[in-house]
Amino acid sequence: MLKNAKSQKGITMVTLTIAIIILVLVSNILIYNAKDGIYAKNLENMYTDVESLRDKVIEYSVQYGTIPANTSIEYNLNGRDDLKENWISTEELENKFYVIDLKTLEGVSLNYGRDYDKVNSDMTSEEISKLEDIYIVSEVSQNVYYVKGISVEGKKYYSDRKKDETVIDVK
Repeated sequence: MLKNAKSQKGITMVTLTIAIIILVLVSNILIYNAKDGIYAKNLENMYTDVESLRDKVIEYSVQYGTIPANTSIEYNLNGRDDLKENWISTEELENKFYVIDLKTLEGVSLNYGRDYDKVNSDMTSEEISKLEDIYIVSEVSQNVYYVKGISVEGKKYYSDRKKDETVIDVK
């Protein structure tokens, strides 16, 4: 019986180790590529939200002569240094920002912005400024920003426009 067991061929330890290493490498590559796809999808979802909201905000302001927001409560950008320095133009920083009133906009379906449900007219500007998962709009340019932002490969995105891209002035 012992003689029979020695004559059987099997997988050597070296072969098994090489196979495991190859499987680990392939799975790491697949996981890395899937992660990039998820980040790209999240960024694209935010871009879609911002574009849709910008169109609705402009449409609303043309129809009613004001932005769709509670203008008695300004959104304070203190503590949002990355957003201020890298995304909002100097001209825009001179104006006020407000949380977009999603209830006044018809037909808007968003991927983000869930903190809007927490906003009420009794809140102060400081309380509202603590919310992150919301969209804000510039009073004059009507550019829309996602306060929380989306991180992709170490860079954070807050809008579909860069800092000094064309600013819409509806005045």
